[in-house]
Amino acid sequence: MATVQKTNRRHVPLRTCVGCRKKRPKLELLRFAPNSGDILTFDDDCRLQGRGVYLCPGKPCLQTALSRRAFSRSLRREVVLPGVEVLWNQVKYQTG
Repeated sequence: MATVQKTNRRHVPLRTCVGCRKKRPKLELLRFAPNSGDILTFDDDCRLQGRGVYLCPGKPCLQTALSRRAFSRSLRREVVLPGVEVLWNQVKYQTG
């Protein structure tokens, strides 16, 4: 009879970067979500409601996601994209 051993490892949620499509632990990625006006914003503390998208913390992934229209596709609705520099400045401002 097989026995089940308990482990002390905790489950680590994985998310996929919309830029490079690599799976990483959720805590390593940046979350973006549309606010009430359907404008995509950086969601540092993961408090915005609804579907969010995750991105690697690098400008190349952000540029790739914007050029592929990956945000709207992943969110399953059209969102207003403020642009690379505006989104990147939000990330830099809130993460320090």
